[in-house]
Amino acid sequence: MEEKELRLMACDWLKRHYPRREYHLEPMVFHGIGLTVTQFLHKKFKGRELVCIPHYDELPIMPDIIGILKFHKNNEDTLMGWIIGECKVNKVNVADFRQAVSYANVSHAYEAYLFYFGNLSNQVINLIKAGGHLYQGTNKWGKVVTKRLIFVKYDGVRFTKTIL
Repeated sequence: MEEKELRLMACDWLKRHYPRREYHLEPMVFHGIGLTVTQFLHKKFKGRELVCIPHYDELPIMPDIIGILKFHKNNEDTLMGWIIGECKVNKVNVADFRQAVSYANVSHAYEAYLFYFGNLSNQVINLIKAGGHLYQGTNKWGKVVTKRLIFVKYDGVRFTKTIL
Protein backbone atom coordinates (compact mmCIF):
# COMPACT_ATOMS: atom_id res chain seq x y z
CA MET A 1 0.00 0.00 0.00
CA GLU A 2 1.14 3.53 -0.75
CA GLU A 3 0.83 6.40 1.69
CA LYS A 4 -1.31 8.30 -0.84
CA GLU A 5 -3.98 5.58 -0.67
CA LEU A 6 -3.85 5.52 3.13
CA ARG A 7 -4.38 9.30 3.27
CA LEU A 8 -7.49 9.10 1.10
CA MET A 9 -8.96 6.19 3.05
CA ALA A 10 -8.14 7.80 6.42
CA CYS A 11 -9.81 11.05 5.37
CA ASP A 12 -12.88 9.11 4.24
CA TRP A 13 -12.86 7.17 7.54
CA LEU A 14 -12.91 10.42 9.52
CA LYS A 15 -15.92 11.67 7.57
CA ARG A 16 -17.83 8.39 7.93
CA HIS A 17 -16.77 7.67 11.50
CA TYR A 18 -18.18 10.97 12.75
CA PRO A 19 -21.15 11.64 10.41
CA ARG A 20 -23.01 14.03 12.72
CA ARG A 21 -20.18 16.49 13.17
CA GLU A 22 -20.45 20.02 11.93
CA TYR A 23 -17.36 21.35 10.18
CA HIS A 24 -15.93 24.73 9.33
CA LEU A 25 -13.52 22.78 7.12
CA GLU A 26 -14.41 19.16 6.39
CA PRO A 27 -11.48 16.75 6.78
CA MET A 28 -9.33 16.88 3.70
CA VAL A 29 -6.05 15.47 2.45
CA PHE A 30 -3.64 18.36 2.93
CA HIS A 31 -0.46 16.54 1.90
CA GLY A 32 0.86 17.78 -1.43
CA ILE A 33 -0.84 21.19 -1.34
CA GLY A 34 2.57 22.87 -1.06
CA LEU A 35 1.48 25.41 1.54
CA THR A 36 1.63 25.60 5.29
CA VAL A 37 -1.71 25.46 7.08
CA THR A 38 -1.53 29.20 7.75
CA GLN A 39 -0.85 29.99 4.08
CA PHE A 40 -3.72 27.72 3.02
CA LEU A 41 -6.14 29.31 5.49
CA HIS A 42 -5.28 32.81 4.25
CA LYS A 43 -6.06 31.72 0.68
CA LYS A 44 -9.29 29.87 1.53
CA PHE A 45 -10.89 32.12 4.17
CA LYS A 46 -11.27 35.85 4.63
CA GLY A 47 -12.47 38.14 7.41
CA ARG A 48 -14.56 36.60 10.19
CA GLU A 49 -14.36 33.15 8.55
CA LEU A 50 -10.57 33.29 8.97
CA VAL A 51 -10.07 34.94 12.34
CA CYS A 52 -12.48 32.62 14.15
CA ILE A 53 -10.19 29.66 13.34
CA PRO A 54 -7.99 28.76 16.33
CA HIS A 55 -4.34 29.71 15.84
CA TYR A 56 -5.00 30.50 12.16
CA ASP A 57 -1.88 32.66 11.97
CA GLU A 58 0.44 30.32 13.92
CA LEU A 59 0.43 27.08 11.92
CA PRO A 60 3.64 26.67 9.90
CA ILE A 61 2.94 22.93 9.56
CA MET A 62 2.07 20.60 6.66
CA PRO A 63 0.18 17.58 8.05
CA ASP A 64 -1.36 14.90 5.87
CA ILE A 65 -4.97 15.56 6.89
CA ILE A 66 -6.65 18.63 8.37
CA GLY A 67 -10.17 19.55 9.38
CA ILE A 68 -11.88 22.09 11.63
CA LEU A 69 -14.80 21.11 13.86
CA LYS A 70 -17.46 23.52 15.09
CA PHE A 71 -18.71 23.46 18.68
CA HIS A 72 -21.69 25.61 19.54
CA LYS A 73 -21.07 27.44 22.78
CA ASN A 74 -24.50 29.09 22.75
CA ASN A 75 -26.85 30.50 20.14
CA GLU A 76 -24.39 33.17 19.02
CA ASP A 77 -20.90 31.83 19.70
CA THR A 78 -19.15 29.00 17.95
CA LEU A 79 -15.86 27.53 19.10
CA MET A 80 -13.71 25.46 16.79
CA GLY A 81 -11.15 22.72 17.12
CA TRP A 82 -8.56 21.21 14.83
CA ILE A 83 -8.47 17.66 13.54
CA ILE A 84 -4.94 16.75 12.50
CA GLY A 85 -3.89 13.46 10.92
CA GLU A 86 -0.60 11.93 9.90
CA CYS A 87 -0.44 8.79 7.77
CA LYS A 88 2.43 6.32 7.65
CA VAL A 89 2.97 3.01 5.87
CA ASN A 90 5.41 0.28 6.90
CA LYS A 91 7.01 0.49 10.33
CA VAL A 92 6.30 3.76 12.18
CA ASN A 93 9.62 5.08 13.47
CA VAL A 94 10.41 7.66 16.13
CA ALA A 95 10.69 10.52 13.60
CA ASP A 96 7.22 9.72 12.19
CA PHE A 97 5.76 9.53 15.69
CA ARG A 98 7.36 12.78 16.87
CA GLN A 99 6.13 14.56 13.74
CA ALA A 100 2.53 13.56 14.52
CA VAL A 101 2.85 14.69 18.15
CA SER A 102 4.48 17.95 17.06
CA TYR A 103 1.67 18.77 14.63
CA ALA A 104 -0.86 18.06 17.38
CA ASN A 105 0.97 20.39 19.79
CA VAL A 106 1.43 23.23 17.31
CA SER A 107 -2.23 23.19 16.29
CA HIS A 108 -3.52 22.55 19.83
CA ALA A 109 -5.63 19.88 18.16
CA TYR A 110 -9.00 18.84 19.48
CA GLU A 111 -8.22 15.44 17.95
CA ALA A 112 -4.94 14.24 16.49
CA TYR A 113 -4.49 10.94 14.70
CA LEU A 114 -1.67 8.75 13.53
CA PHE A 115 -3.08 6.45 10.84
CA TYR A 116 -0.74 3.62 9.94
CA PHE A 117 -0.46 0.53 7.81
CA GLY A 118 2.22 -1.69 9.27
CA ASN A 119 3.53 -1.67 12.81
CA LEU A 120 4.82 0.68 15.45
CA SER A 121 8.53 0.27 16.16
CA ASN A 122 9.60 -0.88 19.62
CA GLN A 123 11.07 2.57 20.25
CA VAL A 124 7.70 4.19 19.47
CA ILE A 125 5.88 1.75 21.75
CA ASN A 126 8.33 2.61 24.54
CA LEU A 127 7.77 6.34 23.98
CA ILE A 128 4.00 5.84 24.15
CA LYS A 129 4.32 3.87 27.40
CA ALA A 130 6.38 6.77 28.79
CA GLY A 131 3.68 9.31 27.85
CA GLY A 132 5.33 10.59 24.68
CA HIS A 133 1.97 10.54 22.89
CA LEU A 134 0.52 13.30 25.06
CA TYR A 135 0.13 16.81 23.70
CA GLN A 136 -1.41 20.15 24.66
CA GLY A 137 -4.70 20.35 22.80
CA THR A 138 -8.05 21.98 23.34
CA ASN A 139 -11.39 20.66 24.49
CA LYS A 140 -14.80 21.62 23.10
CA TRP A 141 -14.93 24.63 25.44
CA GLY A 142 -11.66 26.02 24.05
CA LYS A 143 -9.63 25.23 27.17
CA VAL A 144 -6.08 23.93 26.86
CA VAL A 145 -5.92 20.36 28.15
CA THR A 146 -3.59 17.40 27.90
CA LYS A 147 -4.77 15.03 25.16
CA ARG A 148 -3.60 11.75 23.66
CA LEU A 149 -2.60 11.10 20.08
CA ILE A 150 -5.10 8.59 18.66
CA PHE A 151 -3.57 5.60 16.86
CA VAL A 152 -5.64 4.07 14.06
CA LYS A 153 -4.29 1.02 12.26
CA TYR A 154 -5.39 -0.05 8.81
CA ASP A 155 -5.10 -3.81 8.42
CA GLY A 156 -5.92 -3.97 4.72
CA VAL A 157 -9.65 -4.28 5.34
CA ARG A 158 -10.69 -1.79 8.01
CA PHE A 159 -9.43 0.86 10.42
CA THR A 160 -9.13 -0.01 14.11
CA LYS A 161 -8.22 2.30 16.97
CA THR A 162 -5.16 0.91 18.71
CA ILE A 163 -4.88 1.04 22.47
CA LEU A 164 -1.42 0.70 23.96
